[in-house]
Amino acid sequence: MSIDKDRELAVSAKSGDAAAFEALVTRYETPVFRYLLARLGHRADAEDALQEAFVSAYRYLQSFNVEQSFRAWIYTIAIREAGRIGKRQTRRRWVERLFAGSGEPVDDTDPVGDHGVWALARQALPVQQFTALWLYYHEQWDVGEVAAGLGRSSSWVKVNLHRARGVLRKRLQPASPALDLESEGKRV
Repeated sequence: MSIDKDRELAVSAKSGDAAAFEALVTRYETPVFRYLLARLGHRADAEDALQEAFVSAYRYLQSFNVEQSFRAWIYTIAIREAGRIGKRQTRRRWVERLFAGSGEPVDDTDPVGDHGVWALARQALPVQQFTALWLYYHEQWDVGEVAAGLGRSSSWVKVNLHRARGVLRKRLQPASPALDLESEGKRV
């Protein structure tokens, strides 16, 4: 599906066509869920954030500017939901540590099977750097799309991708001295 098809579906959805909105949900639920799972680290939290993101998108569909990217808009909503749920996670983890053994253990497995790189990135990077890195490398967005999705400039994206790679390179150096994220085919 192209951006033009997204625009067509969004226009139809804004006019009350539930099938058009469902088509947009079908198109974006998997990649948005992958991001949320990588960002939050817990399946249940990612599912909650995904549901809330699409409910919010439906609720505010009339305010969506169809000249903009629907993909960037839905990710922006999902990023906000992840932040809200992330705050809840922090409180939950604090309570679990306080009452050790009384709660479910935190499931900190790597959701995309990249040998812990995304789990490390989630822990080591500020939220916006993690998100920029995820959208650029995992979702294959270009710098302009990442900038639009995060409401930042292209320069900000480039600088923060560079900084994020530096942090991860330093963290991974002892385990894998040959790791160089820039040599894996994606450069900014």
